Amino acid sequence: MEKEEILSDCRIQSKKSSLLKLSIEEKAYIAGFLEGAGSIILQIVRQKTFVYGYTIRVSICFYQKTSRNWFMLWLKNKLGNLGYLRNRTDNMCEYTITSLNDVSLVLTMLLPYLRIKKNLGKLALSIIERNQKVKTKNDFLEVCKLVDKAVFYTDSKKRTITSQIVEDSWKPPVETLELTPSKVTLKS
Repeated sequence: MEKEEILSDCRIQSKKSSLLKLSIEEKAYIAGFLEGAGSIILQIVRQKTFVYGYTIRVSICFYQKTSRNWFMLWLKNKLGNLGYLRNRTDNMCEYTITSLNDVSLVLTMLLPYLRIKKNLGKLALSIIERNQKVKTKNDFLEVCKLVDKAVFYTDSKKRTITSQIVEDSWKPPVETLELTPSKVTLKS
């Protein structure tokens, strides 16, 4: 095992131990808060520097008025200080967890207590698991198709990148012929 893998494994174990200290009531309360004032977000994000030109992002977000920032600090502490807090310009505080390992830890812990977002939570965990096994473009496309299924569990209207857009972006550009009376020119 390499040094980075060992350190990563130690960080995961440390996070797990802090999450395991939560009582059943705290887990149920946090799950209820996620259902009422939170989101499980599944996205395909354009990243030209990544192998396939895109990446998969799975996030858990909690929202609260900035005046109740103290509650978000409590929540972040209870969840092992995972993720980050930010105060938005619209007087809202947002607590976001984006690391796939961290999202997996939190969702696995909260899943038994979720009701409305249970299927979305299961889908998110499935995406995280499948994404870690991606070896080919086709594997990645299959994960993207799973992300597409999030529309069945959310009311999102902002989704712009789908598996079809990813697949189309991998196709070579189509060349067309432009015919003019005097000559034929090739356009890309």
